[in-house]
Formats: sequence, structure tokens, C-alpha cells
Amino acid sequence: ACINSIARSYRRGSGAWAESLLREMTTEYGIQPDKKTYTNVIQAYMNENIPNTATKTTSLLHEFLEICSANPVVDHDKRCYIEPDVYLFAIAISSIARGRPGTIQPRVHSIMAEMQKWNVAPNTFFFNCVLNALAKDGDAVAAENTLKSMEVRYERDGNADLKPTHVSYATFIDAMARSQECARDEATIAKAEGIFEHCLSRYFDDGDVDFKLRT
Repeated sequence: ACINSIARSYRRGSGAWAESLLREMTTEYGIQPDKKTYTNVIQAYMNENIPNTATKTTSLLHEFLEICSANPVVDHDKRCYIEPDVYLFAIAISSIARGRPGTIQPRVHSIMAEMQKWNVAPNTFFFNCVLNALAKDGDAVAAENTLKSMEVRYERDGNADLKPTHVSYATFIDAMARSQECARDEATIAKAEGIFEHCLSRYFDDGDVDFKLRT
């Protein structure tokens, strides 16, 4: 609870403070921090948004995954505390999105590869975090491919956990706006307008609340 409060404080030094408490749990009290602890520490660095946020995030995530590998969980009831989950990976990607443009995408792909190794299934929240990271990196092509993958897996496979929402499409528009490859021409503008009209239609015509736009 203490580290969680620090993570939500947005104060300068909150990342280092949260990490110091994580270290103290092990060294002073012999308590092994679980995935929630690591997630909160990563979130503390993300909210503080210091220059080395991406590096700290990658280091903490790999540290936790190494702990999980070295201490496989046999007890099914304890897996929810020890093994990584989609929220941990999503927060890690959100934190990495605070990094310097041009350096984000390789780290995102690395995290996604780790996630596959652990057989953790993605969901809409996770992919929206990926889309946001790609948008911050100005990679509209990768963002579009990610969005299309969501659409295919939702529509073809019926995977409701991967349903794109208005957030998914709005983030892709943001990626196009930031991209150096997307010329500010009529085609790009028309594409963005088409996505906007699609979201409006899904909400007003189809009554899909996941497409209710927010200002």
C-alpha cells in the first residue's frame, strides 16, 4: 500500500523512493516482492517521468522475470502474485513510452517477445498501451499494423479481449500526426476523418459504448 501511494504521487524522486522500499523488503525483512510491487515501482518511475525512465523500467521488468524464472511457482493459488501478468507488461510499455522518440519501438518489441515467452495473453488495454508507445515514437506504420492485428483477431477469431475501442483508433490518428512518414496531405487527412466517422458510426448507429468519444 505504501509503494502504491508513492507510485500515484507524481512527486520528484518517487521512483527512487519506491525502489528503495522494494530493496528494503528483501534486505531488511526477507520479503520477496511480488508482481504488484514491481508494477507499482515501474509506475512510480513512469509517473515521475525522469530521463532514464525507460532504462529503469526495462531493468526492473527483467529483474522480476529473472526472479520468476529462478523460482517457478507450483502452487496455483500463488501464481497470481508471483508470475507476470498482462497489466505488468502493459505498465512497462506505458513507462517506456515516456522515453526519447526513436528509441521506444525496439524496447516495446522486446517486452512483447518476453510476454510471449511467458504465455501471457494480450488484451485491449495492453494493445492500446502499445499503440500509444508507437505513436510517441512517431511510427504510424507499426501502429497501423498493430491496430489491424487487433481488428483481425477480434473480427475473425471472435476474441472479445482484443476489441479495438475509440482509444485504439484515436491513438492511431495521433501516431499519424506525429509520424515523419505520413505527409500532411489530403490522403492522410481523409484517412483520419474516415477513422473519426467510423467511431461515430459505431457509437451512434450501432450503439457500441466502447466507441463513445470523449473530449
